[in-house]
Amino acid sequence: MRFTIATLVAGVVYLVVLALMVYGVERYQSGPLLVGYGLLFGLYLMLVWGAKELPFWSYLLLAAVARLLLLPSMPSLSDDFYRFLWDGHLLVEGLHPFSHSPEWYMQAGEPEVQNISPELYKGLNSKSYFTIYPPLAQALFAFAAWIGGSSIQAGVVLLRLPLLLAECGTVWLLLKLLRQYGLPRRRVLLYALNPLVVLEITGNLHLEAFAVFFLLLLVWSLGKIDKGEAMAGSAKAGWAAVAFAGAVASKLWPLLLGPYLLLKLGGNKRWQWLLLSSGLLIVLFVPLFGKPLLEGMLESISLYYQRFEFNASLYYLLRGLGYLIFGFNLIVQLGPMLALVAAGLILFFSSRSVKRGWGIPETLMLLYGLFLLCATTVHPWYVLPLLALMPLTHLRFSLAWSGLVFLTYAGYTQTGYEEPLALVALEYAVVILVLCWDLKKQKEFQTTPANHAPASAVHQSLRMGVPERGVSLPAVKEPVKAPLRKKI
Repeated sequence: MRFTIATLVAGVVYLVVLALMVYGVERYQSGPLLVGYGLLFGLYLMLVWGAKELPFWSYLLLAAVARLLLLPSMPSLSDDFYRFLWDGHLLVEGLHPFSHSPEWYMQAGEPEVQNISPELYKGLNSKSYFTIYPPLAQALFAFAAWIGGSSIQAGVVLLRLPLLLAECGTVWLLLKLLRQYGLPRRRVLLYALNPLVVLEITGNLHLEAFAVFFLLLLVWSLGKIDKGEAMAGSAKAGWAAVAFAGAVASKLWPLLLGPYLLLKLGGNKRWQWLLLSSGLLIVLFVPLFGKPLLEGMLESISLYYQRFEFNASLYYLLRGLGYLIFGFNLIVQLGPMLALVAAGLILFFSSRSVKRGWGIPETLMLLYGLFLLCATTVHPWYVLPLLALMPLTHLRFSLAWSGLVFLTYAGYTQTGYEEPLALVALEYAVVILVLCWDLKKQKEFQTTPANHAPASAVHQSLRMGVPERGVSLPAVKEPVKAPLRKKI
């Protein structure tokens, strides 16, 4: 009873602290912001590890209430939503969002665009840069701008509604996958209650919500293929194609998973997937396709690797060496070089994963982790895909990362941003230590249950200590160890 009351109190305090952070603290108030997040993260760990004290549905209800609590709020930690609405208003007026930078539209003598106000323009953080958001994201922007009109507040709420639906889909898929892998369903709370997820998706409107949903749909479809379940081969490849195309049309980074999927899907399924995903991407990109899209997207990607830097790891080390040796910032050279290194590592480990039969969630975490390792910019919401995959594995480094990456908000001031490099060093030092612990412990864990008997039945049998009637467990002399967890 005592622990049950403590859990109830923790849930209520979690909601109160969340509301105070979102409605009462500005981004530049780093002290209250970090204290509030520290409290939230501690309460989150208490709730997840005490998830047996109350009915399971009550924890899911808490996750839902936390998100609904933020429904009418204005994003307090990010100004990206101004660009979302800007692009949306351009689309509503029949203008291509990649044709010109926002700065161009505000020049004297240029045509006015309905509902694009000085207030909206003032909120933009990259006025001279082209947009970089792909078509599915642009469709969301147009929806919010079309219905919300000139009201920024209404546009924000309309942007938030589809993100909430995507989050519902993510939790649903996680529950299906946990059952498929024979893992406790309470692991879904590692994602659903994580304060970074709540703040960055529902609070700050980041589009990782869609990328995460499609990423988990991809894991589910690949799991069906691996298990050889009764489904037409074209249907299996079709779900994988829908998941991949949807992820790329939401955020561009899932393109890096393409080599792994080509190697993972053998025989006819490989070509079915390639044709279907290519066709879907063409259909999705057709409304925006043209010279403006190509030129704007290429310029934005070039700027990303040659101008932007934030909370990086390997890049910051190389940048420091560059200052020591050459006396200036080598980002123009280092950014593209690290992108090529990431591409090479992704190709290598994609091939290695397929040859050695590594687990699907672990492989996707590895490939995306390599991308972040070589990136010049790692915003807090970039960690969210790792958090979505984490419940399906025994890796916990992303859990530590979700607690520490919030330290980057300590650099915001009323006049700009001063990066706290000491906190960045602390962040990556702890994450690397936890990752090393993860890899050391991997050899003690069993292979992903997807390769064995029906997951839920095996899980229940192992919990009881005896085989369940009618379930044939694999005959092995010792626990099978997953190659991924042993070799990496």
